[in-house]
Amino acid sequence: MDWTTPLRCQQVDFIRRLKLDGAVLSHLKNHEVRGYHSELTVISGAELKEIDEFCWHMVDRYKNQRPSSEIYINNIKGKLGELVIEKYLDQLVTPIDLKKKAKGDGGIDFRLNSDPNVCLQVKARHGSVNSVRWSISKQEVEKNNVLVCVLIQEEINQRQDQYHLILAGFLPTDLIKDSIQKRVIEIRAEQAFVSIDDLLYGGGLQAYLEFSQFIQFKEQQTSDQSPSILNIANPMSALTLGSWKRELSLEDLSSLETAIIQIKENYKFLKPKVQNSDASTNSLEELWQCVLENIELRGTQTLLGQQCHLITIEKQQARIGVHQKALMKVVQRSLPIVEEAFLKCLGIPIKVGLVVEPKTD
Repeated sequence: MDWTTPLRCQQVDFIRRLKLDGAVLSHLKNHEVRGYHSELTVISGAELKEIDEFCWHMVDRYKNQRPSSEIYINNIKGKLGELVIEKYLDQLVTPIDLKKKAKGDGGIDFRLNSDPNVCLQVKARHGSVNSVRWSISKQEVEKNNVLVCVLIQEEINQRQDQYHLILAGFLPTDLIKDSIQKRVIEIRAEQAFVSIDDLLYGGGLQAYLEFSQFIQFKEQQTSDQSPSILNIANPMSALTLGSWKRELSLEDLSSLETAIIQIKENYKFLKPKVQNSDASTNSLEELWQCVLENIELRGTQTLLGQQCHLITIEKQQARIGVHQKALMKVVQRSLPIVEEAFLKCLGIPIKVGLVVEPKTD
């Protein structure tokens, strides 16, 4: 199972709780406790006063360049969000320093203490859970490894003495890049916009960062212990057709093998599907497996494989059953990817529709 699947399912439950009146969210009763996940964080008292003083310092510094209210609101939103993440990740990341960064943070809010090359960008917004969007620029996507989103429940006000902040979720920038390439998230004016439905459950952020470091460490070990490929001789093979002969390198052989496999797969599914619309259960399952194998995003591939099945396909229209109604919106956003996978399998465009239908054994 792909690592994102449990976090996506937890996010669905989290959003459902968040939309209820009097939503029950996990939170730490002692605001001084650090290093633990909390869906809800309350910022007030001395913590808020320190941030407020910093924001007014920024207003004084840049008041000739922008309206004071805009400077204050932008800075306090950013610092409130950063404080939520600093309290959660604690020693895992570099601390907030309100006395520095006079020239800005360079598009990076946190770095891992164990590896400064791993960077986090925090975005905090106020709005309705149904409509709020967090934006991240292409430059920020390139500079950072993870986007973390915070939802501010109160409207920013200079007289506000307490803020309730919700850790809305996180998203690795690699997944954002894939979504941009697949055009499954909103892009406007060089900014990518994500909703709370696009995010992974925030409680998995710490484990994700720690596991990522472990994987990088193991890969580095393997790289250090493996002989360089430049020191290995490049053997040659030959392809002969009658009197024609061509020498083939390992790279040529690999490309040829991939092409042959693709031709076999296309022939396997294209002919029976075009000629016979009344596909058997076995052929439907085989086609669905082909579709899943042609989805590059591992999280999406796993989610569709476990929570969806192909019901029918005829006249270039496919009907997919979604096992749980709560996942309909998540699957709906993946339809362009699914239709592209159908095209790769069958060689013809297929229009995909969704219905709620639990799979029966």
